[in-house]
Amino acid sequence: MNTDTIPKKLSRFWKSDDETISFLRDILVAVAVVLVILTALWGYTGQWFGAPMVAIESGSMMHLDEPFGRVGTIDAGDMVLLVKVNGFNDIIPQKDAEENDASYSYGDYGDVVIYRKYGRTDEDQIIHRAMCWVEYNEDETYTIESYNLFNVKSITIPE
Repeated sequence: MNTDTIPKKLSRFWKSDDETISFLRDILVAVAVVLVILTALWGYTGQWFGAPMVAIESGSMMHLDEPFGRVGTIDAGDMVLLVKVNGFNDIIPQKDAEENDASYSYGDYGDVVIYRKYGRTDEDQIIHRAMCWVEYNEDETYTIESYNLFNVKSITIPE
């Protein structure tokens, strides 16, 4: 194959007025744009070939003292990007974030997490702010270091 003709063929393809070629060109451009967007989403979120975003179904993250639809809050119907969590240190709970002036998002301190209750895939996902790390001890007590609670039988976390 003569390589001198490849640029000429590409030029004719992109400049052609033929309806079939124009249709194929439009399809190629649309597919390329979608692939670029998906690659950017997957690259940012770390969710390769998974769902890089989720639609918010409830108003549980809305702030009562703020108007509906305010920038920085999560409202029902919003689309939220999901960033993959690789380990314990990837999530900053509210208490730790507030004390260290870090991770302020969606109207308050601390990371927002999306999870499935008990890992059940037959139920809707739940979105909440991570408040603290709770350790469940072998003696059926709980420890929350950020609230100075050690080996307690019940937990009440202040808002």
